Amino acid sequence: MQWTVEQARRVILDLARSITGLSYTGNSQDYRAGQCLKNDLQLESVQVMDLAARVNAYFHIMETSPENYLLSSDAVDDWAQKCVKARSQQSGQITFFTSGTTDEARTVTHQQAFADREVNFLREHFGNLSCIIPLVPAASIYGYLYTIALPQAAGAPVCFPSEVQWNQLSENALIVGTPFTWSHLMRSMPGLNIRSKGVCSTAPLPNPLYASLLSRGLSLTEVYGATETGGVGLRKAPNTAFELFPYWTFQDAATLIDSDTGHAFSLMDKISTVDDRHFTILHRKDQKLKIAGKLLDLEQLRNKILQLDNIKQCRLSAKRQSDRLLLAAEVELTQDSTEGRAEFRRALRAQLLPAERPAEIHFCS
Repeated sequence: MQWTVEQARRVILDLARSITGLSYTGNSQDYRAGQCLKNDLQLESVQVMDLAARVNAYFHIMETSPENYLLSSDAVDDWAQKCVKARSQQSGQITFFTSGTTDEARTVTHQQAFADREVNFLREHFGNLSCIIPLVPAASIYGYLYTIALPQAAGAPVCFPSEVQWNQLSENALIVGTPFTWSHLMRSMPGLNIRSKGVCSTAPLPNPLYASLLSRGLSLTEVYGATETGGVGLRKAPNTAFELFPYWTFQDAATLIDSDTGHAFSLMDKISTVDDRHFTILHRKDQKLKIAGKLLDLEQLRNKILQLDNIKQCRLSAKRQSDRLLLAAEVELTQDSTEGRAEFRRALRAQLLPAERPAEIHFCS
């Protein structure tokens, strides 16, 4: 991976937006050259220091020469140039930020070779790509792999959503999204078919949404993984099992083995193995998540929802939107109808606390 100033600028600016609580917009102007952390981004001194700490950790700058010290300037491009220089001096590791079930930021460090291996697999899996369209920021492991490293490996330019002519996409364009951003994109273009490639990760993709996306002409891959493991498995259709990436094997239903190194990784979710290469996801091992400042037990909440009238099945999951977690529900009604769905929403408002109400509901018809 040979970093460029443009790529480093994207990571820095996405980390800055996460610190200030701003959501990813997909506007190419957000990444224009010549910006200042204080004058243009309106970061306060404490926020600049917080950003410097995150950029230092991400690029492992403190392991390189003193001339790469970030706080000697507040120009974004100066920082980006120092990041590129630091990677030329120390390219063995890369660090990503993630959040646990209590929503506390923590770091996960990988060997660069670990990330490069996944990128090489993705390049083979997706084949020839004409461009890559990011519906996600670049700073997470998902954003890095698919919108920083993969474009370089595949020789495909990054085309931001603000630049896309959606009704003229090539079948070899790759759209990189999450369940939330895919849902937003589909609502923005009712009736429009998008005959291109797509990938979805970071949270469970509800089966009804998956089926709807496929009906629009997409060739959509759902990837299961985590910051700790990178990609673990993928599938190409809803209601099917995930297939392990080729370099993973199961030690048991709770542990993965890296076949290249022999290292063991614990899975964050309870899974059911179909065979030695395929699995389905049951639920998170730790069912307690902090939503809107309240610690919720998803299994208890699921049982509470199942007690409502006309509910046959319910699946809950959490997904990240900007700097917060949102609750999503996949619901199957005993008797599905427009009125039944409206009544279900009324019951949620009447019988659940605000933090317990799913922000996004997908009905299985």
